[in-house]
This record gives sequence, structure tokens and C-alpha cells, in this order.
Amino acid sequence: MNLSGAQARQCQFFSALDYIQGKSPKTLTPSLSNTILTQRELQISFYYYQGVSQKEVAKCLHLSHRTIDNKLRGIDEKIGVHHQDKFKKYIEEIGLNQFIPHHLLASSIQLID
Repeated sequence: MNLSGAQARQCQFFSALDYIQGKSPKTLTPSLSNTILTQRELQISFYYYQGVSQKEVAKCLHLSHRTIDNKLRGIDEKIGVHHQDKFKKYIEEIGLNQFIPHHLLASSIQLID
């Protein structure tokens, strides 16, 4: 197996604590059809859920940090939460924590349905 050119990004999808608490690894998906969030909002939510700062999210998505702040406020209004802990809980409850933006997947990664 040739792994040259392989890429990896650290994400908080599974930990030893999850295993101890009886949780299993998540299945990741690059698209979610039945959500009230747009693709851009899903991208921003992904980074925010991972604990990335608004300035870093802006840098990753080539947007201003003010745009990210405005988008996060809009996301909070759409889903009805106003605190990061409640945001994370909501994301986990409806399965949005299984979303991974397409642009983070290397072209050589194959998705298995």
C-alpha cells in the first residue's frame, strides 16, 4: 500500500473517553441534505464545533472574521442557541458532528457509503 501524498487533519471525533463511556467512532459525511443550515453554515459550524477560533475559521475559509461572527449569530438564531456549550450539544444531538467539509478531504480519499 503506497501512502505517499496521504494527508491527515486532527479532528475531535473520537477519544479514549468516548470509548470508555461506551460510544463508538462516528461515521463522517461530506454532505447533509436534511438540515436548515446552508453548506457555508455547515462549514463554519464544523470549525466552530472543533473549537477553532473565529479568526482561524475566517482564515481557513478566506472570509473576514466579521463575516464569520455574523454567520455564527445567524446559525445561533436558526438553531435557537446562544452559548457554545449549547451549540455543541445541539450539533451532537442532531448528528451534525458527523459532517466534514469536502474541502478538507484530499482528492485521494474515497468515501464509503
